[in-house]
Amino acid sequence: MSAPPVAPASATDRRSVGRWFDDLLFGPEAPARLLAVQALFLVLIAVRTVLSPYPKLAGAPEALFKPAWAVSWLDAMPPRWVIVLVQVAIVGAAVAWFVIGRHPQWRGPVRRGAYAIAWLGFFFLAALRGSRGKIFHIELLLVWASLPLVFAPGDARWSDRRPQRRYGWTIRTAIAAMSVIYCFTGLQKLRASGLGWVFSDNMKWALAWGRVRGEATPLQDVAVWLAAHRPLPEIFALCILVFEVSFPLVVFFRRVRPAFVVAAWLFHMGTVLLLGLDYTMWPATVTILLLDWPAIVDRVSGWRGRTVQATGASPPVHPAT
Repeated sequence: MSAPPVAPASATDRRSVGRWFDDLLFGPEAPARLLAVQALFLVLIAVRTVLSPYPKLAGAPEALFKPAWAVSWLDAMPPRWVIVLVQVAIVGAAVAWFVIGRHPQWRGPVRRGAYAIAWLGFFFLAALRGSRGKIFHIELLLVWASLPLVFAPGDARWSDRRPQRRYGWTIRTAIAAMSVIYCFTGLQKLRASGLGWVFSDNMKWALAWGRVRGEATPLQDVAVWLAAHRPLPEIFALCILVFEVSFPLVVFFRRVRPAFVVAAWLFHMGTVLLLGLDYTMWPATVTILLLDWPAIVDRVSGWRGRTVQATGASPPVHPAT
């Protein structure tokens, strides 16, 4: 009896690489993690919708309306009531996801529909804000990183911690999309300015910009001091560039993700405090996607349980529901 043919080593290697790459983007995740990511995205979108002055966009002069591609079908900025109606729809969809989506009978369709409505409404508002002749980057990462979750199953449960591929691909694709955005942001700096973006006076003048434009920033004096003390501006610029270009590492190595979460907050909060540019939506998006929320909750619960046992205290008794 003849032995079965053996596939060439190169073909086997290609299949192995293909399976490895497939797992990176479409591998399994726990349904509880998908539920947490969707819930946090909806909270962030709803809060941003309520706190942002979108209604002020109404009434903009027609000459100043340069529609982004997503709203190219509009001839002018929509009236105030339309913008407010979209805001109400976003918040209402978020509430429906949390309240009506808990019902087992309606869970799937309500969650899928409510999340899609909230995302589309937020995308519409972000496109309007970007239709004034300049791309509005503050909401860009949140919009595109939350998009894959529109296609996620709606039947995920918090009690289910068994990793499954049908619940994982949207999270992993969102992380990949976020990594591409960060990486391309850094590569664009190199393409436009080369290493001069780091080693020139670029960061020096950026730090001094708040004083020049006459608008106070929380740490304006610190920014001016840093600008005057080389090589601190160059060190900051190098750290920013390395952070952005190396961001795709989070796709391949889970252990580096907490470090990138911390780095994202340091980078963007530094931008807020030193330059007065509020990019907090970016580190918030990074945090939502890169942290394993069910694992964090389980770890905290386990720590609290061990603390109760060590102190000999009785655990709290909750009333029956």
